[in-house]
Amino acid sequence: MGVMWSGRVRLITVSLPYRPRATPLPSGPDDFIVLATPLTFLRRRLKRMLRDAVAARPDAELFFGFPGLRFTPAPAAQPGASVLRLAAYDGIGLPLVIRGAALAALGGIRPELGTGAAYELCLRALSCGLVAQQLPVHFAHLTLPFRLDAPMRRTVVEQWNATAGGPWRIADGARPGTLQLRRAFTQIPPVSVIVGAGPDGHGRLAPVLEALARDGWPAGHLEVVADARLDTSGASATGAVPWRTVETAGLDAPGRRNALWRAAAHEHLVFLDAGLTPGPTDLIDALIGLAADPTVGMAGGRVLGESGGRANDGRPGTPAGRDRPDAAASLFGFAPESWPERGFIHREYAVPISPLVATRRSALAAIGGFAASVPAPFLLAEAALRMRLLGLSMVVTPFAWATTGQMDGQLVSAAEAEGFLRRWGAVRDADRQTFPDTPLSPPR
Repeated sequence: MGVMWSGRVRLITVSLPYRPRATPLPSGPDDFIVLATPLTFLRRRLKRMLRDAVAARPDAELFFGFPGLRFTPAPAAQPGASVLRLAAYDGIGLPLVIRGAALAALGGIRPELGTGAAYELCLRALSCGLVAQQLPVHFAHLTLPFRLDAPMRRTVVEQWNATAGGPWRIADGARPGTLQLRRAFTQIPPVSVIVGAGPDGHGRLAPVLEALARDGWPAGHLEVVADARLDTSGASATGAVPWRTVETAGLDAPGRRNALWRAAAHEHLVFLDAGLTPGPTDLIDALIGLAADPTVGMAGGRVLGESGGRANDGRPGTPAGRDRPDAAASLFGFAPESWPERGFIHREYAVPISPLVATRRSALAAIGGFAASVPAPFLLAEAALRMRLLGLSMVVTPFAWATTGQMDGQLVSAAEAEGFLRRWGAVRDADRQTFPDTPLSPPR
């Protein structure tokens, strides 16, 4: 165990696997425990960065940096830490810094878990509502490679889930060694699927109904509320999922969406526009399991181009056959290397850009529905902003996805993007708890 001082901040380094000591770890207000692998050499700059971070984020209890070492490729910006993201892959990793007082309140490190103790500690902390903050720096000059193996990950998640009362079903993730969490509903809630017309006002309802009939959600717990402008030929032949249309003639894009969701009979809503072809996954289960949480405003899925490129991960256009631009890309314009490649992770503000989202009727009612005079590609994003002002969060799952052949329909003009970006930036800069990339004081 090593100790480093910097002003009022004291760093106490603890190597994993952890061996309990006769005296407890320090838990004063200025004590921070650094969990690391053996032979980890922390950067001196970390002390100053942490001091600035503590001043900027007094609500944060855990701090983590960019993965890898300082001489590895440019680090990837990551969304805020969450239990669901930890289950997908350990995006926090080591070294991990936690306030000594928080560690003591959580019951300390569990040595029987070996190198999985830090992962389990993160699950405990985040499920208790503690906040984790990423700092824009590599924490170490040198450290031994660390990767939590799949059996240990599953063991830790299963133990944590059992302790929490078993609210989640645990299954294999999208990639080897990763996991996914699905909500273990005690009663299956009814869901209204809102099917709007495409950007050109056209689309067929029958393919959507056929896809929903193949979905794992019971047809008896579904209803489809569709835009009357859709072509309904062949829809009655599908039979399994009940549907009805709502007249939207003469309404603008916000008015049409408002008319559809207000006509829905159920609290839980999934927006699945015509022109989107759901993938062979339990799309509704993946989305509603997240959106059912009262702290969540919207849960987003992925929308892929017909070539398989991700349509809503916020990356700018690349050569034909690869990812193409969409509203998120034209709006934020981040370079590809600033986006993580692992685990299909999105920044929070890329989530509501997707036209595939789930929410709750009460959440939409609380913000007054979709706002007039907002460009159609930004309706969901603008609604998400106002939900954030109510304290609701946005989450994403890679296990709900659909394909579309209308990628170009998601593009917006430069003027529309600039106007929306200004409004988004004002909210984002005022909300440090949700948006982890809010600038901290520069290192000295």
